[in-house]
Amino acid sequence: MTPGGATGDGLAAADRLAARTWAHPEWSVPDLIAAKVDRSVSVVVPTRDHADVVVDALHGLLPLVGTLVDDVVVVDAGSTDATIDRAESCGVRVETCTARDAGDRSGRGEAIWRSLEVIDGDIVVFVDPRLGTSVAALTGPLLTDEGVSLVKGFRRRSAPRLGEVDNGDGRLTELLIRPLLASLRPQLTGVVSPLGREFAASRALLTALSIAPGPSADIGILLDALQTRGIDSIAQVGLGEAQESDPALTELGPIGRQIVATLMDRSGVVDSGAPLTSYRAVEGGFEAHRAHPTLRDLPPMSTVNLTVR
Repeated sequence: MTPGGATGDGLAAADRLAARTWAHPEWSVPDLIAAKVDRSVSVVVPTRDHADVVVDALHGLLPLVGTLVDDVVVVDAGSTDATIDRAESCGVRVETCTARDAGDRSGRGEAIWRSLEVIDGDIVVFVDPRLGTSVAALTGPLLTDEGVSLVKGFRRRSAPRLGEVDNGDGRLTELLIRPLLASLRPQLTGVVSPLGREFAASRALLTALSIAPGPSADIGILLDALQTRGIDSIAQVGLGEAQESDPALTELGPIGRQIVATLMDRSGVVDSGAPLTSYRAVEGGFEAHRAHPTLRDLPPMSTVNLTVR
């Protein structure tokens, strides 16, 4: 490829993103409070069976309420443990994924979409309850650069397995997502953690986007931000270390299938809609397991009759 082709565009975009990458962000809370001016910040904690960590996560967030943060809401995607009860015990509002048009689906995409119906902050921060508080770092670029619409967080794995990457994203990203982005959206090859679940964005951006279902929501938002606002609207910040482990391979396959469906759709490639078929050994042979992708996005919240409260 010549510098004017896809390769050149991808390298140029990676260089531009590097200028809006903070590996060790140093914004102080007082400085960010001053930078807020008249803007509001809402923090969303998506949960699903996080009873063991949700209280600690909320205790880390609540001291910021009334200063950098204007409100905190837990949006639960079908927990079957005590997550909701424990979150409510902290005095935090809890919403569930039962909004109109979501049907009987529950998952990350539905939690993100539902949150846009029940909060009204100018800036929306999504934190992972397993990983601690990262609000200041994630809001920094949005509060200090009016051109930024989306901030992706990335972490190092504190104890990566021998021979594995330590950027926090794991096997699915390295084996599937990075090769696909290099092929279909080379402008995003500079994103350290394309599937990262910790991010912040302007409400104006999020409410204008269709939200992809389930685990493909994050890659969908990233691709849509590139498409609608351009690479210069995206920033990324380092959030320290995290102890995380990949899901089992039997879980990674269905997750990957759903993410690929969304990535293909956002790249103008028609997905077949066919299920991922995997085979597991049983006595006397193999048993087929099929995971069907969901191809229908949730509608832009700007097109929905809002019931923010």
